[in-house]
Amino acid sequence: MLDFMHAGGMLMWPLLGLGVVAVVAAVRRALHNAEGAIDPGKLARALLAGSLAWCGLGLAKVASCAFDPNVDPRLFVIGFGEALSPAILGLSIYALVALASSLSPARLSARGPA
Repeated sequence: MLDFMHAGGMLMWPLLGLGVVAVVAAVRRALHNAEGAIDPGKLARALLAGSLAWCGLGLAKVASCAFDPNVDPRLFVIGFGEALSPAILGLSIYALVALASSLSPARLSARGPA
């Protein structure tokens, strides 16, 4: 996990911290049907947008070296892996928030019996 966070760059830690806040808010809203000051869906979408922007920045850096003859081609694989780390974390957080939000008691009772 530390290698994954290190590979993604310095913004992975704030992304993880805000992601934990979003997941806790979504679970709290789902279990207690509570409306809090934090909208987990909006926070998760903002985190997803930020992580994809950070991923795009990393991919742009990797692509800028594509035609440099002094760069070993194996570094591109490592670079793409490092650049995709924020997107993996952001999509994972978004999926957890969406899952927790879809399991709220009010939403399940509104569906009726299966």
